Amino acid sequence: MANFRLRFSYSELGLGALLSHLEMQRALTRLVRRAALPIVLTQGFSPHMKLATGPALPVGVASVAEYADVELSRFVKPAEALARLQAAAPPLLPVLGCAYVNPKSPSLDAWLDGQTLELRISDADEQELSAHFESVRTGPELEIERKGKLRRYLPADFVPRPAEITRDGTGWVSVRFAMLLPSGGALRSDVFAEALLKPWGITPWEAALTRVELFHYGEGGKEFALPQVSHA
Repeated sequence: MANFRLRFSYSELGLGALLSHLEMQRALTRLVRRAALPIVLTQGFSPHMKLATGPALPVGVASVAEYADVELSRFVKPAEALARLQAAAPPLLPVLGCAYVNPKSPSLDAWLDGQTLELRISDADEQELSAHFESVRTGPELEIERKGKLRRYLPADFVPRPAEITRDGTGWVSVRFAMLLPSGGALRSDVFAEALLKPWGITPWEAALTRVELFHYGEGGKEFALPQVSHA
């Protein structure tokens, strides 16, 4: 019997950004169970829900839209599935939309290889910020220690182009930039943002580092996991 792969999007804003990736997966599992969808369980001694998420977010980094796939044993109309998920979702993890995808398509973690991020800084000069962004982007390796091992990443390998820098009517400066998410390991967005913000003496969390897009680099440009949702 064929199963159905339901993909849904959700946001991690405010206190939701403080959840670790493992805590997020546990919260999503509870959410889907509360929604009473006809889930498929794995075989074996300890059956668990067939649920998979996209690339992990560093703790403290918010996101406008993340994605998860859950396998269902029977078809549920997308509108009904969305209503169930939204009713079951906690305030920290609002569900935005859902759709069925090909069960044989690549996993979200493997397929989503690009992201757009945004920082918000007050009292910064746009030209100075643009020049510093390029000096970090094209500059020397950044170091990060993980599990007792020191790893080095060349920013230019992961940040392919200059940032878009704009100022709004309240004086805040927005820094929007793309970062690649190669399957072999990626430079963490918070590490790059920390290097960028060093001259201003603020952390990525104080600058509200937010992932605003996740996408796949297709032959025709960006391909999104779901039709883009309006967040106005």
